[in-house]
Amino acid sequence: MDEKKLLQQLKIKTGACTRLTKEVRAYEQEVTKGTNSIETMRAEGKDPADIAKQEEVLQESVMMVPDAKNRLDKAKQALQAHLALIRDSEHKGPIEETDEWKAAVATLE
Repeated sequence: MDEKKLLQQLKIKTGACTRLTKEVRAYEQEVTKGTNSIETMRAEGKDPADIAKQEEVLQESVMMVPDAKNRLDKAKQALQAHLALIRDSEHKGPIEETDEWKAAVATLE
């Protein structure tokens, strides 16, 4: 694979990890926010049907957290494999000096 394609794939895989990290964080925040909302609704004596609907929405968010984490783990594994491929290639030196390489390494930390 030539240097340009290696860099392009590196950028794509790094972007996927970054996006999925944000997605996991967003779902976790949504779960926290939903839990707090339900507790507030109960404390205020809101309609049980409204509380049940909020619990349903919360349950959907709770189910998405492991799925998003699984996709993030797979994306990180793909990025690590790509970094290993680059390390074994003839383009290792020039690529390791790029911002894309530094961003990929930072994403995995």
